[in-house]
Amino acid sequence: MKLAEKPSISAIYPLTFMQQGLLFHHLTSPVDQGLLLVQFDIEGTIDFECFKKAWQLSVLRHDILRTTVHWENLEKAVLVVHQKKEIKIHLSDWSLNSLEENTKKWEALKSDMHQRGVNFKDDPLLHIELVLLAPNRYRVLWPCHHLLLDGWSSNNIIREVV
Repeated sequence: MKLAEKPSISAIYPLTFMQQGLLFHHLTSPVDQGLLLVQFDIEGTIDFECFKKAWQLSVLRHDILRTTVHWENLEKAVLVVHQKKEIKIHLSDWSLNSLEENTKKWEALKSDMHQRGVNFKDDPLLHIELVLLAPNRYRVLWPCHHLLLDGWSSNNIIREVV
């Protein structure tokens, strides 16, 4: 019989007062005000494997991208930094659609992400949507949360990846 492997954890930290407040609102409010849907366009061709590797390098470099949040059955909520996590990038090809159809699909995608929210216990910063809108034109949607990352920091990570 093989024993289950324990997850590799680099560190465990308590939440700051601000993070505790954001978690409280996330858990109790019908609308999660801390959710950020970071989006940007890329003009040119993208090698999907290189794009994924660039993101994965950022995941290795920045602990916060490998961080999950846990609170159930604990006296106080904690941030858990994992040694390894994998980025998940979903590629969609909408290049044959009309501009109007793509606009509607994009808004529906954002609305769906907003409704699903963030799963803090399972890779909250590691889900990315990459959409081919037209030849040599992509749009990226990256759900983040203020509990882990602010707009300024997410912008720095995007610059690093691109």
